[in-house]
Amino acid sequence: KNRCRETLLEYTCVRLGLKKGPVKLKNEKNKPEADIKKFFLGLIKICPTQDNKVDLLFKLHEKKDTKIFSLMNTLCNPNAKKNVLEQKHLKEEITKRVGSKTALGEYMQAL
Repeated sequence: KNRCRETLLEYTCVRLGLKKGPVKLKNEKNKPEADIKKFFLGLIKICPTQDNKVDLLFKLHEKKDTKIFSLMNTLCNPNAKKNVLEQKHLKEEITKRVGSKTALGEYMQAL
């Protein structure tokens, strides 16, 4: 779980273009798709998708709703103080925004 959260936190920092975080990374605009794919391949090793392909995660990456990534960043950030109810609310909100009845929504619930 911790490795999964660390990987997601790194990815959301890149996706949001944040300069602060546990790992300082370049803005996503400077990162080729191959580097984003590395995040996804690392995530699939930790928490596999149904078909073990990154296609599902690229659907997440293509989402224009930046609130999804902001919520993911808050959920995965160890410095953000949140109780169990807040964590549950964040997960529900993320799932709702990506589509709770979709394969991506089911995957996000599993994370």
